[in-house]
Amino acid sequence: MRDLNKRRLDVALERNSDTLESLSKDARIHHMSDQLGKMAAIRLADYYMIAEKLGTYSAEGILAALAMLPGVAAMGAAITETARNINEERAEENYVIAALDLEENADEAADVWGSM
Repeated sequence: MRDLNKRRLDVALERNSDTLESLSKDARIHHMSDQLGKMAAIRLADYYMIAEKLGTYSAEGILAALAMLPGVAAMGAAITETARNINEERAEENYVIAALDLEENADEAADVWGSM
């Protein structure tokens, strides 16, 4: 019996992709290897909860916001490097590259809006 309160989504991930491998590993840890769709839904819900609290939906923005937290100072270089890697990967795919930190992003936004 279908739950009419749920919206079904069809998601396809590349075979042998890092994303599929990470999702599979996560599912194994939580004894849900046979329920990848449910594990993906849980992690997607987690992502949007974090994104809403941080006020950004991009991976770069989330990493930049995390880097600004006091307890994450030791991870700052790793977070910046991860954001840089994401930017490089997306640049190859014609994405708009996000700023590496919130202050830089705010400065760029002020320049754009100021010129209008």
